[in-house]
Amino acid sequence: WYWVSNTLYYRLAAGESIGTVHIEASTRNYGVQLPDYISTQDLVIKYTNNSGVNSTGRSASVKRVEVYDSMSGLTISGNGALVSHSIFARNNDYGFFASFPVGATLESSIFYGNKVGAGRISTVFTSSMTLRNNIFYSNGTTSISFNELAPPVYITAVSNLWDIAGDAKWNNTYKGSNNQELVNPILVDPTIANF
Repeated sequence: WYWVSNTLYYRLAAGESIGTVHIEASTRNYGVQLPDYISTQDLVIKYTNNSGVNSTGRSASVKRVEVYDSMSGLTISGNGALVSHSIFARNNDYGFFASFPVGATLESSIFYGNKVGAGRISTVFTSSMTLRNNIFYSNGTTSISFNELAPPVYITAVSNLWDIAGDAKWNNTYKGSNNQELVNPILVDPTIANF
């Protein structure tokens, strides 16, 4: 690798073929930005400088999206966001960050190997979010953490599974019912997406 005149070059190693070299890079802050009433699906996003998916619009929808090796996987700050059947893995920060969500739903998704934690939820007054049927595995030091600025907050958590405890606010107030806490989800090898 070398850099000349704002161009990055790669010199093939001895025996390496240009036909088999696979190089990926990104300079974008967000892989996908979702304004009001926009849906995205069936994407694989890698190497973004901020969030792989930035859902700021009303009623935005994310389905079957995978985000790897970015700063964070998903940011939710819009009203009525729906995220389902997606994977957020190996990100440098959180798998998801929900900033004052209203009516957001995060369901049937997998969060694993995110360095800081699976998720961080910042809430104020009428924040509301549903976490349903998700797997949080091998994420940093906490599965879910909260920054509750002002109650009341409405969080529903049902049928989730996590292997690392959440923070005190999650454990004592919001972790919900019918969840499997501190268990191994029996994933074969999540580091290579073998579920």
